[in-house]
Amino acid sequence: MDITAIVLAYFLTILFVKKRCKLGLYLMLGAYLVLYSLLVYFGRKPYPEPRLHLDLFWSYRIAFDGFKIKHLSYAREILLNILVYIPLGLILAAIFRDSRHPILWPILTGLGLSVFTETVQYITRRGITELDDVMDNGVGLLIGIGTFVLTEKLIGKKRN
Repeated sequence: MDITAIVLAYFLTILFVKKRCKLGLYLMLGAYLVLYSLLVYFGRKPYPEPRLHLDLFWSYRIAFDGFKIKHLSYAREILLNILVYIPLGLILAAIFRDSRHPILWPILTGLGLSVFTETVQYITRRGITELDDVMDNGVGLLIGIGTFVLTEKLIGKKRN
């Protein structure tokens, strides 16, 4: 996941919200899901056996020693798991912004996708199924949702 993709998702989301273009938001969601699938499901070779880590924070204990990075590859994976869900948080927050529960639905939808992904990874043996990934994805999701909500408040204040 590239920072450019996150910035592009942010500006496109804001543009489609301003233009009241729900179709644009749904097309962005579709494009995100296609790219996400290519990255997560098809971008990896399967392991001989399913791999499962249900110990919460196991990757953090390996990656960090206090505030020092101990293993860069694990720290990088944690960061990527967070970054990949920021655009999803933005897009889902925009799609559900007029719903009865504009924060709850994006969270449930995003976490549902994360759990689904981990389940598919376990079944297909493509990747390691772990709680840390769901947590990291949730952090990215919340960053995306929070960014959208703050932007809406700032834009709303400028209009008034």
